[in-house]
Amino acid sequence: MMKISTIQTMGLDAGNASLDLVNSGYGMVPGEIVERLHSYTDFLTLACRHGIIHQQTSITLQDEANRNPELAANALNEVKYVRKVLYTIFSTLANRGKIDQEVLATFNQYLADTLAHRKISISGVKLFRDWSVQDGDLSQVLRHYVLSAYEILTGSKNIFIKQCGRCTWLFLDESKNHRRKWCDMKVCGSSDKAKRYYIKRKQLGQQ
Repeated sequence: MMKISTIQTMGLDAGNASLDLVNSGYGMVPGEIVERLHSYTDFLTLACRHGIIHQQTSITLQDEANRNPELAANALNEVKYVRKVLYTIFSTLANRGKIDQEVLATFNQYLADTLAHRKISISGVKLFRDWSVQDGDLSQVLRHYVLSAYEILTGSKNIFIKQCGRCTWLFLDESKNHRRKWCDMKVCGSSDKAKRYYIKRKQLGQQ
C-alpha cells in the first residue's frame, strides 16, 4: 500500500502551481479525495513551498487565522472548492473531454475576483504587476493559484496537461517528445514498470 504524502512532503512536480494545488487533494483513485490540506496552516505551507508568499506574509496570515478560526475555516473550504473545480477542468482537458460550461462559469467567478485585485505598482521608474490586498484577507493566497490556473488554461501549453497513468495526479508534460506518462518517474513510473515486470514473469511461469 502506497504511503500517503503530507503537504510538507508531497512532490511539487506538476509544472504549474495550480496543478500542484489540485494534486494536494487526490491520490490513486480518480475523483477520490486524499486530503493533505487539513488546516489553513497547511495551505500557507503549500504557498510558501511554491514561493507564492514570503515567510513574513505567511506569519501575518497565520496570526489572522489564529485570531479568527471561523474565517480561516471558511477560507480553507473555499480553497478546497476551487481545487475541486480545477480538478474537473484539468482532468477533462487531460482526457480530451468537453469542459462543462457550469464548471467553467464557476471558475470564471473566482477569476473575476482575482483580476479585480490586480494592479500596477511603481518602484522608482520601474512598473510591475502587483496585488491590491486588504489586511486580514485570508483569500489573497488562493488568488495566486486562480491566476496560475488562468495562465495555463489560456496558454499554448494547455494541450500538454496530462493525468498520471498510475495515480490520478495531473502534470504539465514538458518533456522533449511530450510522451511523459507519469507524474513522477521515480515513484509511479518505477512502480508501474515493476508491476508490468511482475505480471510478465507470472505469465511466463504459467506457460
